[in-house]
Amino acid sequence: MKSISLILTLIIIFIGLSITLGLTNIFVTELYSSTNSHFATIAFYAADSGIEEALWQDRQGIGLNDLDIGSGTLDNGSAYSYSVVGDSPNRKVVSNGIYQNTTRGVEVSY
Repeated sequence: MKSISLILTLIIIFIGLSITLGLTNIFVTELYSSTNSHFATIAFYAADSGIEEALWQDRQGIGLNDLDIGSGTLDNGSAYSYSVVGDSPNRKVVSNGIYQNTTRGVEVSY
């Protein structure tokens, strides 16, 4: 009887440990995914800032030339770089935002 009790106890401990490790893996993966999603959102808004700067320069009369390149760093530590291809009315502005090794891009044609 003692050996059956020991085996049953070990099986219950093994099942409990398996469930605990499985749930821990799920929680860690979700936490990592949530953090990356946050970084991606900040990188996207940095890329959007690059587009806004290029459009602002164009509207201020500074003008944008074919193959113009600009960049900047924002207060939250994110950065952007943009490039301009073509002339109006077929101009394309491509901007990339970077935050914590996460990159997102935005492209606008006008």
